[in-house]
Amino acid sequence: MEASFILMAVLIGVFALVNSIGYIKKKSEKRLTPAALAALALITIGIFLGDIKMIGYSMFGAGMILFIFEMIREYKKKHPLH
Repeated sequence: MEASFILMAVLIGVFALVNSIGYIKKKSEKRLTPAALAALALITIGIFLGDIKMIGYSMFGAGMILFIFEMIREYKKKHPLH
């Protein structure tokens, strides 16, 4: 493995850990949902694995689809009549 790949993996892990701790401790209404965090992680992994096109684009696409579904779910929760 290359050193840059290991560095990116460690940074993604630290980013996920910090966001998880912030999600648990934060009690406000404007926090990211677990699905939105997963979408953000998939998009980030897709960007970092862009050299491996099949995996990079798949992760990026899955993250975008998950994020769009999450946006629709949040909209329906806030606007129940639509």
